[in-house]
Amino acid sequence: MRGNLNEFIFFATDYQVEGDEKYITVKIHKDRCMYCPTGVGGALLGTAKCPYPQLFSVYLDMVIKNGYYYKKVEIIKQPNGYMKRVGDYDIIGFKIADDEDFKFIADVLLEGVKRIEKTIEKSLDNGIITEDDLWDRNYIPIPNTNPQKYKTNFTDFAKKYIQPIEDNVLSKHKKISFAALLDENGYVPIHNSIYDKPLTGDYKKDLAGNRSMRIFNDSMGVSNVINNRKYLLISYPRDIGILMFGILSEVKVKGKRWGAFSVGFKF
Repeated sequence: MRGNLNEFIFFATDYQVEGDEKYITVKIHKDRCMYCPTGVGGALLGTAKCPYPQLFSVYLDMVIKNGYYYKKVEIIKQPNGYMKRVGDYDIIGFKIADDEDFKFIADVLLEGVKRIEKTIEKSLDNGIITEDDLWDRNYIPIPNTNPQKYKTNFTDFAKKYIQPIEDNVLSKHKKISFAALLDENGYVPIHNSIYDKPLTGDYKKDLAGNRSMRIFNDSMGVSNVINNRKYLLISYPRDIGILMFGILSEVKVKGKRWGAFSVGFKF
């Protein structure tokens, strides 16, 4: 666990991590926190508005979930906040509990991947789409679109056959905000119906209302390279100003990687 945390606890040079399957404790030396909100080290963080307990909670939660454990991390409330002073150390405690919501969302994601793969492979076998069209990566810009939209030979197929699967996944859980297929370059040929509204020419309305046929270069897009993982959980800010969690899983067609299926949700 400490090895995973090293990339996150960049602001402290003297800390200890202890824990088991039910509890995790992070102990930080009072004089070794470089970004204390009330001064450099030595502050009574139990009474300060320190942001790091909440950040740790998110980081630990993602580390555990990316280890394929359907668990959630919750901060243990202390008398004076989320930290307590014991000797020279400020201590943050976390408890680990089952996360049935996340398990459900992960299962829905993986089931969606199977449905997409089966739909595409069956369409290939029945001549509904060709190999060339399926693997077309010639993104043709659509004029007068902002953000810029593109079309490929796979786009119309996705509208007819993939969007219904995406919409079904979206309806499965109240915490799911979207479900979308994207290729290895972050191109989303079709989004959920609620994000595939007619273009209005108004940038703000179209940014939120029509997210189809775009190449996404945010964390969700670039994290598409997931290297045969069961799934990958990330957090990222959407371009409409919302912090989102996303879970992705690889999509293969006849054994060859086509892209990924992504589900966005909020805790």
